Parts: sequence; structure tokens; C-alpha cells
Amino acid sequence: MFEKLRKEGLDFVHTENATVVDWRRGHEEAWIVKPRVKKMDILGLGGSIATPAEGIEAPVFVVNCFDDLQANAAKVGKHVIQVLDVVSSFLKLRLENAGSTAPRCETLVLKGT
Repeated sequence: MFEKLRKEGLDFVHTENATVVDWRRGHEEAWIVKPRVKKMDILGLGGSIATPAEGIEAPVFVVNCFDDLQANAAKVGKHVIQVLDVVSSFLKLRLENAGSTAPRCETLVLKGT
């Protein structure tokens, strides 16, 4: 690209050194193991903490909206399943409440219906 721009006669063409973080999406899966085994459809979100290679197995608390999470704060542990009907609900949750949920939940698993 640099050479092409120079050949086009542009006056101020230069390069700069830059450090680029090479993030790659890893394998993602989530399973319900009790009361029955069921694989869940999930999407890992960038910027979140990586799951250990051996995975995580823990009890979860199911909520349907952020209000459910707040109303049941005393019952909720570190792992929450958020059941969402549409993607826009998740985006609203993520944008408006990210700071509120992060301290309470190490894992937020989302399942679209």
C-alpha cells in the first residue's frame, strides 16, 4: 500500500511502527449438566476474561432481565444465565449495566430464544 500511494504521487506517505494485539476467538461452548445435559448456543464477547482451559463448572442463577438480577441480588452467586428474546435487549443490558453486573458476575451466559 505504501508503494502504491507513493507511485500515485501523494506527498505525505509514511509508515509507523505499531504494536497490534493479535486476539483470536477461541473455542466456545456451554452446557447445562443438571437436571439434564443440554448444550447451549453461546457467543463469547470480546473484552471479557478468558475461561480457564479446563473450563468452569458451577451453579448458575437464571434471570430474564436486569431487573430480575437486581431483585435477586442476595441469591445470585458469581454465575448467571441471562435469557434474552432479542439481541437488542442484550445490547441495552451490556451498554447500560455493564458496570453493575461485572462485580457480581464472573460469568454471564446468554441464551437467545
